[in-house]
Amino acid sequence: MKKNVLVFGVSDSETPKYLEKVSETINLTIITNDSIHQNLSNNETVFSGMLLLDDTSKVDNYNYIYTNSYNFTELQSQINTILNNNRPVLAIGQGMYFLNDLFNKNAKQIYDEIKTSDDLLDIFISPGSKTAAIIGSGGFFKIPNSVPHSMKEFQRSKDLITSVYELGTGYVHGIESTLHDWVLGYQFNPFIDGPSIVRALIDGFIERAVQ
Repeated sequence: MKKNVLVFGVSDSETPKYLEKVSETINLTIITNDSIHQNLSNNETVFSGMLLLDDTSKVDNYNYIYTNSYNFTELQSQINTILNNNRPVLAIGQGMYFLNDLFNKNAKQIYDEIKTSDDLLDIFISPGSKTAAIIGSGGFFKIPNSVPHSMKEFQRSKDLITSVYELGTGYVHGIESTLHDWVLGYQFNPFIDGPSIVRALIDGFIERAVQ
Protein backbone atom coordinates (compact mmCIF):
# COMPACT_ATOMS: atom_id res chain seq x y z
CA MET A 1 0.00 0.00 0.00
CA LYS A 2 1.29 3.45 -0.92
CA LYS A 3 2.22 5.90 1.82
CA ASN A 4 0.57 9.34 1.96
CA VAL A 5 2.46 12.62 1.72
CA LEU A 6 0.94 16.04 2.41
CA VAL A 7 1.75 18.73 -0.18
CA PHE A 8 1.30 22.46 0.46
CA GLY A 9 2.45 25.58 -1.35
CA VAL A 10 0.75 25.42 -4.73
CA SER A 11 -2.11 27.64 -5.90
CA ASP A 12 -4.34 24.87 -7.22
CA SER A 13 -4.90 21.17 -6.70
CA GLU A 14 -3.17 20.00 -9.86
CA THR A 15 -0.01 17.99 -9.35
CA PRO A 16 3.05 19.92 -10.61
CA LYS A 17 4.76 18.00 -13.40
CA TYR A 18 7.99 17.70 -11.46
CA LEU A 19 6.15 15.68 -8.81
CA GLU A 20 5.20 12.92 -11.21
CA LYS A 21 8.14 10.78 -10.11
CA VAL A 22 7.08 11.07 -6.48
CA SER A 23 3.45 10.29 -7.27
CA GLU A 24 4.49 6.99 -8.84
CA THR A 25 5.59 5.78 -5.41
CA ILE A 26 3.56 7.85 -2.95
CA ASN A 27 -0.02 9.12 -2.73
CA LEU A 28 0.03 12.92 -2.76
CA THR A 29 -2.61 14.90 -0.86
CA ILE A 30 -2.35 18.40 -2.33
CA ILE A 31 -3.95 21.18 -0.31
CA THR A 32 -4.28 24.88 -1.06
CA ASN A 33 -5.38 27.84 1.04
CA ASP A 34 -8.90 27.37 -0.29
CA SER A 35 -9.05 23.66 0.42
CA ILE A 36 -7.36 23.33 3.81
CA HIS A 37 -10.55 23.18 5.85
CA GLN A 38 -12.20 20.84 3.36
CA ASN A 39 -9.27 18.44 3.08
CA LEU A 40 -7.89 18.45 6.62
CA SER A 41 -10.90 18.87 8.90
CA ASN A 42 -11.56 15.49 10.51
CA ASN A 43 -8.93 13.97 8.21
CA GLU A 44 -7.65 10.79 9.81
CA THR A 45 -4.98 10.09 7.20
CA VAL A 46 -1.57 9.33 8.67
CA PHE A 47 0.89 11.27 6.56
CA SER A 48 4.36 9.82 6.20
CA GLY A 49 5.96 13.09 5.10
CA MET A 50 5.38 16.61 3.82
CA LEU A 51 6.41 18.74 0.85
CA LEU A 52 6.33 22.53 1.28
CA LEU A 53 6.54 23.80 -2.29
CA ASP A 54 6.98 27.07 -4.15
CA ASP A 55 4.33 28.07 -6.68
CA THR A 56 6.47 29.72 -9.35
CA SER A 57 3.34 31.03 -11.12
CA LYS A 58 3.05 33.68 -8.42
CA VAL A 59 5.57 36.52 -8.17
CA ASP A 60 5.14 36.83 -4.42
CA ASN A 61 4.24 33.29 -3.49
CA TYR A 62 5.12 33.77 0.17
CA ASN A 63 2.47 36.42 0.71
CA TYR A 64 0.02 34.72 -1.64
CA ILE A 65 0.12 31.27 -0.10
CA TYR A 66 2.14 31.09 3.08
CA THR A 67 1.37 34.24 5.05
CA ASN A 68 -2.27 33.40 5.74
CA SER A 69 -1.46 29.77 6.46
CA TYR A 70 -0.35 30.69 9.98
CA ASN A 71 -4.05 31.06 10.77
CA PHE A 72 -4.92 27.55 9.60
CA THR A 73 -5.01 25.40 12.73
CA GLU A 74 -5.59 22.24 10.70
CA LEU A 75 -2.38 22.77 8.74
CA GLN A 76 -0.42 23.61 11.87
CA SER A 77 -1.72 20.47 13.55
CA GLN A 78 -0.72 18.25 10.63
CA ILE A 79 2.76 19.78 10.42
CA ASN A 80 3.32 19.33 14.15
CA THR A 81 2.18 15.71 13.94
CA ILE A 82 4.55 15.01 11.04
CA LEU A 83 7.45 16.63 12.92
CA ASN A 84 6.59 14.89 16.20
CA ASN A 85 6.55 11.55 14.38
CA ASN A 86 9.98 12.35 12.91
CA ARG A 87 8.70 11.99 9.36
CA PRO A 88 10.56 13.65 6.46
CA VAL A 89 9.86 17.22 5.40
CA LEU A 90 11.26 18.80 2.24
CA ALA A 91 10.73 22.57 1.92
CA ILE A 92 11.48 24.31 -1.37
CA GLY A 93 11.79 27.99 -2.30
CA GLN A 94 9.39 30.04 -0.22
CA GLY A 95 8.56 26.84 1.63
CA MET A 96 12.03 27.08 3.17
CA TYR A 97 11.12 30.45 4.69
CA PHE A 98 7.87 29.03 6.03
CA LEU A 99 9.79 26.14 7.60
CA ASN A 100 12.22 28.57 9.21
CA ASP A 101 9.36 30.63 10.64
CA LEU A 102 7.71 27.48 12.00
CA PHE A 103 10.90 26.65 13.89
CA ASN A 104 10.92 30.26 15.11
CA LYS A 105 7.54 29.57 16.75
CA ASN A 106 5.59 31.13 13.87
CA ALA A 107 7.39 34.46 14.19
CA LYS A 108 7.08 35.60 10.58
CA GLN A 109 10.14 37.56 9.59
CA ILE A 110 10.68 40.18 6.92
CA TYR A 111 13.02 38.71 4.34
CA ASP A 112 14.87 41.04 2.00
CA GLU A 113 13.68 41.19 -1.57
CA ILE A 114 16.37 40.66 -4.20
CA LYS A 115 16.38 40.82 -7.97
CA THR A 116 16.29 37.56 -9.85
CA SER A 117 18.26 37.15 -13.06
CA ASP A 118 19.39 34.64 -15.63
CA ASP A 119 22.81 34.46 -13.98
CA LEU A 120 23.82 31.42 -11.97
CA LEU A 121 24.66 31.73 -8.29
CA ASP A 122 27.71 30.17 -6.66
CA ILE A 123 26.76 28.19 -3.57
CA PHE A 124 28.65 26.06 -1.09
CA ILE A 125 27.21 22.86 0.41
CA SER A 126 28.77 22.20 3.81
CA PRO A 127 30.64 18.85 3.67
CA GLY A 128 29.44 17.78 7.13
CA SER A 129 25.76 18.45 6.45
CA LYS A 130 22.98 15.93 5.89
CA THR A 131 22.61 17.43 2.44
CA ALA A 132 26.18 16.52 1.55
CA ALA A 133 25.72 13.02 2.97
CA ILE A 134 22.58 12.46 0.91
CA ILE A 135 23.99 13.66 -2.42
CA GLY A 136 27.40 12.17 -1.73
CA SER A 137 29.35 15.39 -1.99
CA GLY A 138 29.86 18.82 -0.50
CA GLY A 139 31.61 21.80 -2.01
CA PHE A 140 30.89 24.40 -4.68
CA PHE A 141 27.92 24.28 -7.06
CA LYS A 142 25.91 26.61 -9.28
CA ILE A 143 22.14 27.12 -9.12
CA PRO A 144 19.66 29.45 -10.88
CA ASN A 145 19.04 32.87 -9.36
CA SER A 146 15.27 32.45 -9.24
CA VAL A 147 14.07 33.20 -5.69
CA PRO A 148 13.04 36.83 -5.04
CA HIS A 149 13.89 36.80 -1.32
CA SER A 150 16.94 36.18 0.81
CA MET A 151 17.52 34.79 4.28
CA LYS A 152 20.37 36.12 6.37
CA GLU A 153 22.21 34.01 8.90
CA PHE A 154 20.81 35.86 11.91
CA GLN A 155 17.26 35.13 10.70
CA ARG A 156 17.77 31.37 10.78
CA SER A 157 16.10 29.52 13.65
CA LYS A 158 18.49 28.35 16.35
CA ASP A 159 17.05 24.85 15.92
CA LEU A 160 18.19 24.79 12.30
CA ILE A 161 21.65 24.81 10.80
CA THR A 162 22.82 26.28 7.52
CA SER A 163 23.70 23.53 5.05
CA VAL A 164 23.99 25.66 1.91
CA TYR A 165 25.02 29.27 1.57
CA GLU A 166 25.74 31.72 -1.24
CA LEU A 167 29.29 32.83 -1.84
CA GLY A 168 29.89 36.55 -1.55
CA THR A 169 26.61 37.47 0.15
CA GLY A 170 26.43 34.70 2.73
CA TYR A 171 22.70 34.32 2.08
CA VAL A 172 21.25 31.06 3.39
CA HIS A 173 20.22 28.66 0.61
CA GLY A 174 19.75 25.49 2.63
CA ILE A 175 18.67 24.63 6.18
CA GLU A 176 18.41 21.44 8.22
CA SER A 177 16.74 20.58 11.51
CA THR A 178 18.99 19.54 14.36
CA LEU A 179 15.99 17.98 16.13
CA HIS A 180 14.82 15.61 13.40
CA ASP A 181 16.33 12.96 11.15
CA TRP A 182 15.12 14.33 7.80
CA VAL A 183 13.80 17.91 7.78
CA LEU A 184 15.47 19.90 5.00
CA GLY A 185 14.82 23.18 3.18
CA TYR A 186 16.35 24.77 0.09
CA GLN A 187 16.04 27.98 -1.86
CA PHE A 188 16.52 26.07 -5.09
CA ASN A 189 14.20 23.35 -6.33
CA PRO A 190 16.11 20.04 -6.30
CA PHE A 191 13.48 18.55 -8.62
CA ILE A 192 14.51 20.81 -11.50
CA ASP A 193 17.32 23.21 -10.48
CA GLY A 194 21.04 22.85 -10.08
CA PRO A 195 23.32 19.96 -11.01
CA SER A 196 21.86 16.49 -11.46
CA ILE A 197 23.59 15.33 -8.28
CA VAL A 198 21.01 17.15 -6.13
CA ARG A 199 18.22 14.91 -7.49
CA ALA A 200 19.42 12.46 -4.84
CA LEU A 201 17.56 14.66 -2.35
CA ILE A 202 14.30 13.60 -4.00
CA ASP A 203 15.26 9.94 -3.83
CA GLY A 204 16.21 10.45 -0.20
CA PHE A 205 12.83 12.00 0.61
CA ILE A 206 10.97 9.15 -1.10
CA GLU A 207 13.04 6.52 0.69
CA ARG A 208 12.32 8.10 4.07
CA ALA A 209 8.62 8.59 3.35
CA VAL A 210 7.98 4.97 2.39
CA GLN A 211 9.68 3.55 5.48
